[in-house]
Amino acid sequence: MSERSVDVIELDGLSREDWEIWRHYHASRRDGAGMSESPDFLVPLAREIGKCRLVRMREGTKIVGYIPVYQPFGPSFAFPIPMCDYQAVAFFNASRPDFRRILQQAGICRWKYENITDGVGLSEISHRLDRRSIPMVSMAGSFSDYLGDKAGSGSRFHSIWKLNRRLVRDFGRVTVARPRSNERFVDRLLEHKRSRQADAPPYERFVKKTLLRFVEHESGEIRGAPYVLMAGDEVVALSLLLEAGDQAFGWFCGYEARYAKYSPGSLLLMKIIEDLHARKFSSFDLGPGGEPWKERFATKHRTACNGHIYSYEALGDFEAKVRGVVRSIRSTLKS
Repeated sequence: MSERSVDVIELDGLSREDWEIWRHYHASRRDGAGMSESPDFLVPLAREIGKCRLVRMREGTKIVGYIPVYQPFGPSFAFPIPMCDYQAVAFFNASRPDFRRILQQAGICRWKYENITDGVGLSEISHRLDRRSIPMVSMAGSFSDYLGDKAGSGSRFHSIWKLNRRLVRDFGRVTVARPRSNERFVDRLLEHKRSRQADAPPYERFVKKTLLRFVEHESGEIRGAPYVLMAGDEVVALSLLLEAGDQAFGWFCGYEARYAKYSPGSLLLMKIIEDLHARKFSSFDLGPGGEPWKERFATKHRTACNGHIYSYEALGDFEAKVRGVVRSIRSTLKS
């Protein structure tokens, strides 16, 4: 067996050779891998965010995998890349990767990851590992078939049509349009999304720049797909999807608060699903998060893993002991 080695490179400066190797691997996956696991999404994202690096694995001279990470506090700690809903792990070798050894060679003490959809070997070495179910919509049949499958899902799903009729009555015909101004669309989308997260800190500058980059990139491997729900002349809700081939991924969405009683987000989502059926898409990934509204629309699920790994087991044991002491102190103070 060839000797395995690891090096760390800047993600925003990825070479064309690495890009093509990684892209080929991503394209070969048939398990509904998310857009955010592709270099065509991650490299442009890294150019806006900064401090994003790539752990590159080799066997001899052959590249056998990549792990993209975010390192805002230096090389010892690795985090998920912001705005990237899935943690990409591209490993091209059939044998199980030794993640601890990889981290040691990369100089990383602790790696926190989120939503890895291919968690080979992680359950054996991760600290505080948990799994989550990711809702998706299959486009295997027609939109009518989808509605038929959902017929028994309860009154909350069927109430969407009633709300649609009410919105038409109060404000005018409900339609879905593309934005006239990309920058105005992004500003409005972030404004509406921010209004639902009152306790969250303001968005970093790179968030707007990143969204605008993908909204304006409507061709190529990864495409931004903006949707605007209109009632008469009023903008009611907005959503930005990522598309690659015949797969779609829900990324950002927001709605005007004064229309909340009409469930504008659900109305727009239904219109998007109808449009994706018409355009012959195969699947629509609703993304991680666990919100109940996603489950109402989902027809299938896939599993993702969250957790963190220490490059040396002793570091994990030490953290566990420290947390135990902290819990004991808190318990004593409360009593």
